[in-house]
Amino acid sequence: MASKKLSDEYVIKYLKDYIEKIGQVPSMTELPDKSVVDAISNRWGWNNTIIKLGYKPKINSPRKKYKSLYNADFITLLTETKNEIDKFLKKNNRLPMLREFNKLELPIYLFYRKKLDTTYNDLLIDVCGYDQELLSTSCSK
Repeated sequence: MASKKLSDEYVIKYLKDYIEKIGQVPSMTELPDKSVVDAISNRWGWNNTIIKLGYKPKINSPRKKYKSLYNADFITLLTETKNEIDKFLKKNNRLPMLREFNKLELPIYLFYRKKLDTTYNDLLIDVCGYDQELLSTSCSK
């Protein structure tokens, strides 16, 4: 079943009215009518439309602090890595599993694997200095 095509005027008016109603520029995911989002995206682009309406588009996400670690020296990278793992350890009383490590404020594990040519367990034990016993208890939970 083909969906009804929304007119340009309707789409623009809907977006303007919504911005006035909530008092700020929404992100694409915050707009309730997904057909309007699709129309804007396909016709003009979200940020272009917001700018043409005289508003400033929302910044998608602030720059993550770990982005600078991709270009950091080796000692800084390892120090920050150990600090983040220590925070996780203190909060959860165990080391992070790989999927949890990838959610920390650090580069993902594949970055370390390429840079250090090491397994995840070896990263935790040999590089960061955690002991095998702590790793074993972390993996069994």
